[in-house]
Amino acid sequence: MTLFETPGHTDGHYSLLIELPNRNPMLFTADAVYSQQSLDLNCISSFHLDPVASYRALERIKEIAE
Repeated sequence: MTLFETPGHTDGHYSLLIELPNRNPMLFTADAVYSQQSLDLNCISSFHLDPVASYRALERIKEIAE
């Protein structure tokens, strides 16, 4: 289990990566990104305290997801 910062939506926002034996990894992003389509289109939701940090977090999530 890996917890990593994904700031931007709110202060102190984190996402979680869970890797279990014999299972596909699971990435829980909460409000950082709502769907695969949003991730593919680099689309952040309408409410983010820091849109630039949100975009950077989105890029990090994409790297981890690959």
